[in-house]
Order: sequence, then C-alpha cells, then structure tokens
Amino acid sequence: MAADTPFDDGDTADEWLRPPWEDAPDETDADRLSRRPAHRTGSAGAPLGGTGLPVLLTGLADAADVLARLDARVATAAEAVRDGLRGRLALTEAAGVLAHHHAWVHPLDLAMRDAA
Repeated sequence: MAADTPFDDGDTADEWLRPPWEDAPDETDADRLSRRPAHRTGSAGAPLGGTGLPVLLTGLADAADVLARLDARVATAAEAVRDGLRGRLALTEAAGVLAHHHAWVHPLDLAMRDAA
C-alpha cells in the first residue's frame, strides 16, 4: 500500500476529486447560529428538551429562510434554468410520494419514463 511507503504525501484521490465548495463554510451559518435559542425552561419550570417550541420554530424559520433564498435565486435565473429546476423538483417530489407508498423509484427513472 502507498500509505506504508515513505513516498506517501497524504493526498488521496478523493481529495483531488472533491469539489472546492465542500471545504468552504456556508455563508448562512453565522446568521443561523446567532439565532439559535439558548436552553429555556417551560412555563412550569421543566426543561423543554430537544422538542421545545423555540427549537422547533428556529428550525422552521431556518427552512423558510433557505426557501426564500432559493426563490430569489431562481427568480434571477434564465427561463430554461427555471423550467429545469421546476421539472427536477417535481420529479423528486413524485419519487418521494411513491417512496412513501413503498414504490421506490429514482427521479431519473421517472424523467426517462416521462420523456418516453
């Protein structure tokens, strides 16, 4: 194995093929982390735990923020890109509905069937 030799430089093929954006931090992490609620207690003084209302609402607010950013970016894209994104999202949603009914189908298979 190459790792046992003195000529090993520590790089693996995966590091060379990994996209650079996987190493970069997300630009929205600072915003999201600053809005995280501290550990709070309920009205009776009992801790809310991991399923407390502030935690759930923070997750919902984060999801709404991400969807709003996606909507804004799609609105500035070309018409062909918008149509392609809508098509992909529709096929992914259809595959999710089928998976919920225990009929596992990949979205690309649905796209090929739709294209005949």
